[in-house]
Amino acid sequence: MNLILLISQAISIALTAYISILGLKKDLRSTKAITKSDAVKTKRWIIILTLLTGVILIANYLNSKIEEITSEKEKIKLHAELSTILKTNKILRNTLDRNSIKESNLIIDNQKQSAKELQNAASNLQTLIHGSNDVPVFRFMVLTKNTLNGKIENFSDLPVYNITGRVINYDAIEGCKITIFKNQKYITNKCSDSVKFELGAMNYIDSHSSATFNLPLFTNTNLKPKGRFVFEIFFNGKHYEQQAIYSVVNHYLLQSVKIVELKNNIIVKSWIPKTSDLPLNSVNWYKEFQNCPLTQIHTFDF
Repeated sequence: MNLILLISQAISIALTAYISILGLKKDLRSTKAITKSDAVKTKRWIIILTLLTGVILIANYLNSKIEEITSEKEKIKLHAELSTILKTNKILRNTLDRNSIKESNLIIDNQKQSAKELQNAASNLQTLIHGSNDVPVFRFMVLTKNTLNGKIENFSDLPVYNITGRVINYDAIEGCKITIFKNQKYITNKCSDSVKFELGAMNYIDSHSSATFNLPLFTNTNLKPKGRFVFEIFFNGKHYEQQAIYSVVNHYLLQSVKIVELKNNIIVKSWIPKTSDLPLNSVNWYKEFQNCPLTQIHTFDF
């Protein structure tokens, strides 16, 4: 309740009481005892009612002020709670945004990792399909104390595909009559065919596996203390000659091989691969294989 309104009402009540009392004065001046007594009583009641009305007005005012203060406190409290809620919502929103960003980044990272793994799997599959580029190596394989076979061994972790080649008995080819004509070496087709063994096409050799074959002009009765063979292959579009030599020392077969890469019958590079066989050291490769590469020896019909 407004204070001005309260004062106006109090003044109005006081004026009403004052006017009422003025009206009673003539009764107070009356000579009749009964009338005068009633006027006094009425005046008392007017004063009492006026005071009571004033008290009620004051009580209403105070109650209104209490309600106003309480309402203001509630308003302040609500504002504080609303501010807290807004701050909490902001914190939650920021947290959710950060979590969303983290989750998004995690999803992106997982997608990148999945894509990388898929790419690696595709690359590994492509590598597996393409196979190894490592040249498979010719080795001698002991069957019995008098018998040898040849084998081509893949030391790679990947398979090798589409190998074609032949094995030439180098000791026997040196027994052929070699004719020199215009600085070129020639042997007869008959002799050339007798000292080699065509392997044909080997479509597939698994990783760390080998394919075996017979050696040309080798029987189970002629294991000599020393032997030389040439393994000629075409692999991954390249031409190789592998010069292989063995020697029997104290009943042990020692062997070594030299791989020569050729291009247009010219040596591009050469190397000696490491194998698990007993090595034959200190090989004079030029002396042992003077007529290599064998592509420099031509054939003719006689």
